Amino acid sequence: MATLSEMIELSIQKQPVGVFNLGSRGGMSKADFAFTFAEGLSLSTHTMTRTTTDRVTFLKTYRPKDMRMDSSKFETRLGVKLPFLRNEITRAAKEYREVA
Repeated sequence: MATLSEMIELSIQKQPVGVFNLGSRGGMSKADFAFTFAEGLSLSTHTMTRTTTDRVTFLKTYRPKDMRMDSSKFETRLGVKLPFLRNEITRAAKEYREVA
């Protein structure tokens, strides 16, 4: 949330015109995200299981295989380098541990 807030503030200051994706670099699957966040919180992942949408039968709608956003236009227009997703997850887990 801290990085998002900083990027919103930068957008307000620079007032770029257009539509932008705002995310982070080096996306990952939802499973990788869950495992990384759990590990960042020092939680056990031994009961977590990875799967794919091809292997589950309860989903009734199509799910894209790759839902990463391209934030390069935001980076170029605002002159910033967005952080890597793994680093943001680690940062969020650390902040969560500090307030918990």
